Amino acid sequence: MLDQVHVILLKTQRREILARVVLVSYSAHVYRILIASPSDVEEEREIVVSAIQAWNDLHSSEKKIVLLPLRAETHSTPELGNRPQEIINKQVVDLCDLLVGVFWTRLGSPTGKADSGTLEEIERVAEQGKPIMLYFSKVKVDVSEVDLDQVKKLKEFKAKTYPKGLVETYSTTLEFRDKFSKQLEFQLRSLVSEGAETDLPVSGNGPDIKLELADPLTDELLGQEVSIKTQYISYQEES
Repeated sequence: MLDQVHVILLKTQRREILARVVLVSYSAHVYRILIASPSDVEEEREIVVSAIQAWNDLHSSEKKIVLLPLRAETHSTPELGNRPQEIINKQVVDLCDLLVGVFWTRLGSPTGKADSGTLEEIERVAEQGKPIMLYFSKVKVDVSEVDLDQVKKLKEFKAKTYPKGLVETYSTTLEFRDKFSKQLEFQLRSLVSEGAETDLPVSGNGPDIKLELADPLTDELLGQEVSIKTQYISYQEES
């Protein structure tokens, strides 16, 4: 990870001084969040990615944690010699620390081992003892556009799932965003607590800041303090 360097040119009546402000990079622990769902909840999938990025923007520097969204369509590569879902399992699913599953009217397509790829991913992650967050949409839908066989399979999955753990429902995508954002924080606290025993970097201040003052012509370092009277300040970044 590269340090960020910002340069401020200070101009006085007698001389110019370069002030280099260096934001020193920090190490962070990465938690991989798998987004598992059938094809009818694309908006929710994007909401999960957006919420994860928002968390990173607000907390990564302070907590020294980075959340990485995992999706089969962006984190898997072509490979021969096995079932497509088994390839996805090895390349993507097994790497995750947490799974977020979202359903609306579909369960998904059979994989040869499970009723759908999403279901196989959930079962695999559950067998590994990793946390799972499940959300079921109650958004209204035109019945004429629904695959009744898919709805039946989804109802059967719900009936098996509800007694085994905490699941959430939502009636609008805005409600889904609010619920997921809040519950992600709770799940992350649990993950961090479990990881504390392995001395993972889970807390701390932001990146260290180092200030260097130099002569703009000779690049001679002048130290970290200088008393000047400025007329104006212009700002530019080193490439």
